[in-house]
Formats: sequence, structure tokens, C-alpha cells
Amino acid sequence: MKEKERKYEDIDPAIRNLGDPSAVNLHHDHLFEENTEQEREKRRGELKKEQEKNEKEGKKERSPRKKKIFTVLMTIIIIVGISGSAYTAYRHFKNQPEQTDIPGLDIRNKHLYTYKGFEFRQNKDGTWSTEVYNPVTETLFAISLHYGPKDIYDIPIDHSVRDWLTYAINFESENSEKDAVGATFIMFEPDAEGGFHAVAYHELARNLERGLRLSPHPAVTEETNVTFGNMTLPVKSCDTTDEPIIILLQKEPAKVEYNGKNCIIVQGLEEELVKAENRLLYQFYSVME
Repeated sequence: MKEKERKYEDIDPAIRNLGDPSAVNLHHDHLFEENTEQEREKRRGELKKEQEKNEKEGKKERSPRKKKIFTVLMTIIIIVGISGSAYTAYRHFKNQPEQTDIPGLDIRNKHLYTYKGFEFRQNKDGTWSTEVYNPVTETLFAISLHYGPKDIYDIPIDHSVRDWLTYAINFESENSEKDAVGATFIMFEPDAEGGFHAVAYHELARNLERGLRLSPHPAVTEETNVTFGNMTLPVKSCDTTDEPIIILLQKEPAKVEYNGKNCIIVQGLEEELVKAENRLLYQFYSVME
């Protein structure tokens, strides 16, 4: 049987090209390029995945350290910020006069101020010094009390207590010392606790004696075995004697009262008693009204 004649065009291109070396080379080059590009894409994908994996693992390793560094830095920034703000506030308020509504008070700094012409300076022990007028000797002299006027301005006081001073100076008493012009009893509660009672007593007695030339004598509000030196302390009462008396009471609220004749009651709890006693002395010295 005669084989059918085939034309070149009828040959399968894949087979037909095998006869042409250049075509074969081109064909294989094309396949190689395709395979190479696929390998590259695959490799790039693998590299990308590996890089992402490494970055992820690196973040996990560095995360605690970064957080720690961040925390330390933020702490430093906050501390510096607070310190700077505090220092700025300190400089601001240091240079600003203290605000107060007390008439006649002019504050220079926390250790020095004037009140109605009297200069008050704080000592190293915390007390306040000024010069006052002695109504008996009519001279100026220095005193030191635990509190200044700005600390005790609000303590209520009977403003006629200076009449008691006139009464005490003019009262004839056999208890008056040689250089004194009068005498008074300072009464206290024998069962009073704490050191504030003693502070108030001694500060009041010292100023009455040295500043106002009144002989102070201790007395108690009720019978007791308490002695002063070799002397048993007397019991006094404003209702049974016309002698000048100042009574110190550990009691709230802090205030100074006057019965209009011979008795002054100074009361306050703990340090408030000392404040009330200072308030009375400033009234005697005409520093406060």
C-alpha cells in the first residue's frame, strides 16, 4: 500500500523542529528560562518566608529587652519631668509672699514677717522673737514665744483681759516679790498629762515675771499632794478669792476668757493650750488686740 505523502506542514511541530538544531536549542533555552524563573520565584518565596520567620523570632527575643529599655527611659523622663516641675514650683512659691487675710501682716519670708509694726524673726529652736513694750517700766525689751501672731490670730479672746493686768498690778499682795509690782496665781490641773501644760505654765510665768513684773505663784484647781519645792501647792478658786488668778485648762476649744474681775481662763488641748497662752501674752504686750 502506497504510503500517503505527507507534507512538511503536516508534521507535528514538536517533531518537525527536531530537524532544526537552532530550533531545538531555542526550544530548550525557553524551557530552561521557564524553569529558572520558577525556581527563582520559589526561592524568593522561601527566602521571604525564612526572613519573616527570622524577623518574627528576632522580635520575640528582643521584645523583653526593648520593653525594659522603654520602661527605663520613660521612668527617667517622668522623674526628670516631675523634678523639673517641682523645682519650678519651688522657685515660684519661694519668691512669692505667703497669701493671708490677716490685717497688718506683711510676710517677708518663712522666717521673717512684720505684724502691725512688730518684726517677728524665727529662731533656730523654732520660737519667734520680737521687741515689745513693757507697760510697767515703759521700755522696750526682747521676748521669744513659741508662736507668732500669724499662727494664733484666730484664737478667740476676751479683749478686756488687759483690764485684768491693771487689776493684778494694783492688787496689794503679801506674795509679791521685792522687785515686783504685783502678784498672781497660775492654776493648773494636777492630773494634767503631757508636757504642753508645763510649757504653757513656765512660758507664762517667765513673761509675767520678767516682762510685766508680776510675781507668779503656782496653784492647783483641787486638793492634791503635789508639792512645789518644800511647799504644798494651794488650792484656789475664782469663786472664793479676789486674788488675781490665771487658770490653765486642757480642754477644747482653744480660747481665752475673762470673768471681768480677777480670773482669766486659758484653755486648749495639747499645743493649742500653748497657743492660747501666747495669745494672752501678746494681748498683755499690746501686740495684738
